[in-house]
Amino acid sequence: MKHLFQTIFILPFTFFCMVGCKKDIGTFLQGKNNNNTPNFYLAGQSNGKPCLWINGTKNILSNSNGNANQILINGNDIYVTGYYELPNTNLNPGGFMPMQCVYWKNGVENKVGKIIYGQGGFQTTISIVNNDIYYANGQAWENGSQLNFNLANMGFVQQTTSYGSNIYFVGTDSSGKAVYWENGLEHDIISNETKSIVAYSLAVSSNNVYIGGEDSNQIGTVWINGIPENLHFSIPGSYAVFVSSLFANGTDIYAVAELEVPTSMANGSYSYFNNIPAYWKNGIENDLPLNGDSYGNASTVFVNGSDIYVCGNIGSGAVYWENGIETKLGSDYGSVSSILIK
Repeated sequence: MKHLFQTIFILPFTFFCMVGCKKDIGTFLQGKNNNNTPNFYLAGQSNGKPCLWINGTKNILSNSNGNANQILINGNDIYVTGYYELPNTNLNPGGFMPMQCVYWKNGVENKVGKIIYGQGGFQTTISIVNNDIYYANGQAWENGSQLNFNLANMGFVQQTTSYGSNIYFVGTDSSGKAVYWENGLEHDIISNETKSIVAYSLAVSSNNVYIGGEDSNQIGTVWINGIPENLHFSIPGSYAVFVSSLFANGTDIYAVAELEVPTSMANGSYSYFNNIPAYWKNGIENDLPLNGDSYGNASTVFVNGSDIYVCGNIGSGAVYWENGIETKLGSDYGSVSSILIK
């Protein structure tokens, strides 16, 4: 499964030197490391700056504030998608911060599209099929040109992925109906949909299409070839929204979402909630430890053999869990949005 972005950016000397060194990301570190084990990649942000960790070493991708959303390896090249903020002197009349969507190829920045104002509820993602680069950031792109699939009813695009030679996007059409596109052909997530659902993420495996989102009752849901499976909760009163990541592994489907767990009641109703990191395997909730922190969120799940990795953030900073064991990425404030082992 794959995803992508494109930008050119002039950086101060200190970062320029780092970009030059990042050429080695695609040539020296690709493949096996010195211990003859796969390389371990994480992307996210540290102290507000988009960054890529490779085998525990942090690489800042931009001196501007922003975030790195996804990692993709294609051949000997490492792609990281994300965005960064522009000087606030460019604020639009509504006061929203200007941002530039990008991808970094081996540390070199490439812009995708024009400046946007405010991070618009999407995750920048990338796919590569037959050397063509596809990108999603609310809109759909191919090799730097905006796609409309020759249709007039394209709405908001949340993510892209690929399976074999097929390219997929998920989002909404111009009427607000949740849909996905396969090679430009639009498909309803639910046939003859009459209630409003929301789609955020997708995965494809063995010709099965998995869509993550919320049903008409705003309950976290995974649709498997159009059949809904609600996420189940271990604590009464809990709820989950924004199914942001899916990973298909054989017949198993893994998901992460924003989990809210009740902490108190008032007048017989749950009144306060707390964010708890968790993932779901085939709809069953698996909570992750906070180890003294008061809250946390999971952002992405990745399966490598028998090992389950989840990344995200806790109150004290960026973190990932390997089979439920927490690892913090230093003392900086931050979060992890993507994980890849290859």
